[in-house]
Amino acid sequence: MLGEMIRLCLSVVLGVLIVSLSGLTGLAHAASTTTCDQTTFSKFILGPDAATTYAITRAPATWPVANTLAKAQGARLAVVTGPAVNNAIFSNFSSLFVAPTTTSYPAKKAWIDLTDANNIPDWSMPSQAPVIVPSRFSWPDGTSTYTNWAPSQPDGYCTTDEMAVNPNHICYGENFAAINTDGTWSDEGDHGPTPVALPAIVEWPNTALDCVKPATSISTPVVVPLPGADQGKLWCTDAAKDSLVQCQQTSDGQQICPLDQNLCSVQQDTPSCPASSTLNTSRDMCQASATVVCASGGYTWSASIDKCTMPPTCPPTGNWDGVAGDFNSTTNRCEALVEE
Repeated sequence: MLGEMIRLCLSVVLGVLIVSLSGLTGLAHAASTTTCDQTTFSKFILGPDAATTYAITRAPATWPVANTLAKAQGARLAVVTGPAVNNAIFSNFSSLFVAPTTTSYPAKKAWIDLTDANNIPDWSMPSQAPVIVPSRFSWPDGTSTYTNWAPSQPDGYCTTDEMAVNPNHICYGENFAAINTDGTWSDEGDHGPTPVALPAIVEWPNTALDCVKPATSISTPVVVPLPGADQGKLWCTDAAKDSLVQCQQTSDGQQICPLDQNLCSVQQDTPSCPASSTLNTSRDMCQASATVVCASGGYTWSASIDKCTMPPTCPPTGNWDGVAGDFNSTTNRCEALVEE
């Protein structure tokens, strides 16, 4: 008997641990959701607050299944906080709503996060006056007080057929609110063994998912004139452009830069030299290595004479019947052997 009780306790503890871990996994997923799941949802919009994302599920589902799906996505079923949110939902998603088979308010619709969690038995029976009790519905955790019920809604509609098939012979109850294509709401629920399935409006509060997040705008820089610029005052910088100071006026009326003593009215820029050469600031000219300069013309540098040199060549001439001569270093002439 004791062993059986121990095994039972261990089973309960293990079950609680598994549920807790699965809950933590769901929370981790919820915290990391920033992308739009185009497979699960068919359309996304950014809400009137420019911060909350709304979407509609592709596949119709029961309210409990839709609620579980929303939480697994790091979201919740839509909480309608006012007319702006209500208008945004039905104007953007109403074309994707679905009509339930049995309802007292015929219209296409989708689930929102407003429920009669206690299944209060205020039912409206056929051929009897409707029982309208809006107070049985509430938003989760008091997230909203706004309502927009359609006329004669919520009525807890019930049929004699569903009471006949219900094992308890009572109404199944319309415990879940749905938004209609005209923006009004109606209560919906099961009216037989087959549960009612609708698309669901899901929201990510204060989270703009990637597919609706507005692009970051690049602000135009504000140009602020330097003090005294409107009065002709000049400013100057040092060569590294690290310091900015106001120019000083000399006795002859000129304005000089106290950083380098140059005239402020003179436009200065960094000089440039041809490729493979550098500026020699002591000589104020561009310089290049002798070997570089010689090589560019096909010459070689001779350090002994400090010049670029190239061996002479003797081209063929008509006088020698097209034969090229040889250079005679003694006579410094091109010569060729001529046969008579």
